[in-house]
Amino acid sequence: MPHRLLKPILLFLASLTVISGAAISPALPQMHAAFKDLPQADFLVRLVLTIPALFIAILAPLAGLMIDRFGRKPMLVISLTLYGIAGTSGLFLDSLTHLLIARAFHGIAIAGLMPAVTTLVADYFTGEERNRFMGQQSAFMALGGMVFIIVGGWLADFSWRGPFLVYATAFLLLPVSMWVLHEPDRTAYQGAENPVMDKPFRPAVILMIYTSAFLIMGLFYVIPVQLPFYLRQDPSVNNTMVGIAIASYTATAGMLSLAYRWVRARWSFPWIYAMGFAFMGLGYGVVALSESYEQVIGGMLLSGIGGGFLFPNTGLWVAAVAPARLRGRLMGGLATSYFLGQFSSPFLLQPFTSEGSLDTAFGLAAIFMGGLALVFGLGHWYVKRLK
Repeated sequence: MPHRLLKPILLFLASLTVISGAAISPALPQMHAAFKDLPQADFLVRLVLTIPALFIAILAPLAGLMIDRFGRKPMLVISLTLYGIAGTSGLFLDSLTHLLIARAFHGIAIAGLMPAVTTLVADYFTGEERNRFMGQQSAFMALGGMVFIIVGGWLADFSWRGPFLVYATAFLLLPVSMWVLHEPDRTAYQGAENPVMDKPFRPAVILMIYTSAFLIMGLFYVIPVQLPFYLRQDPSVNNTMVGIAIASYTATAGMLSLAYRWVRARWSFPWIYAMGFAFMGLGYGVVALSESYEQVIGGMLLSGIGGGFLFPNTGLWVAAVAPARLRGRLMGGLATSYFLGQFSSPFLLQPFTSEGSLDTAFGLAAIFMGGLALVFGLGHWYVKRLK
């Protein structure tokens, strides 16, 4: 019988991957002020937020391969330990170069942690129970992210180093994880070599989901990377208010994720994508046209509706089509896609992020997401017509 703390600990572990960047987001303007005399400080400070994503993207496939070969729990324990050490190093590092190196190690930790947690979920649960838990996981990640972002914004009002304290959560979860989690029976995934017995591998579908994951994360990260600078153009907006604005997105996404299993029971994966991109694009459009802090909050709430559809839909779609013998590797590939999108976000929008043109960045992102909504809507209609 599974331990009664199994689901809660999986939910807490999943939330650690969300706060990898978002928790320090409210501190970016203050961090920029601390290192403003360095060349390219404007870009490098933004890179502090996203450089973990590059290392996650590079190493997650290797982590997925190791998870399938050597087990889920060993990778999780090692990654969780490194997560806490590298994450809290920002409390005392004085060099921006050293901070970037520490953030790179933080990314290495998440590269192992994220596919390990997602693969354990896919191993522990099946069918409707998996659908329900994936919705709960997305909700908890969003709501947990909301709490950590607000706490990070509050800590940033004291010092730009303060938000790095939230990564110490890993040290609290480590002993509980070692006690509660069990290694699944390896014959369930290591011995599933008979293609007749296992699901067929569908590379075209996986590639489409990976591409979608890249776009979802790249477009979502416009919020934590650019929104603090956008809002701080108004001197009346402090770091706590920035944290609340970002958290309004995550709170809405979390509440919508709780309803995902009912959404999935009614609509197809492509149609859920269409709805998610439509709401997220509408929210970004509101931000682009906003003239007050309250209007930005409204845009974040609309975007959160889209996020509540998009994130659980992506993970569950991979879990639904992944053969058991390849599950760890394919979950690692999903992590790569997500975090390549995260890392690419500041590069894609750099031409539009100079002072006074951040609204253009949000506007272009809104138009692009409207196009994606149309593409997936037409795809849903085409597949339905074929059937």
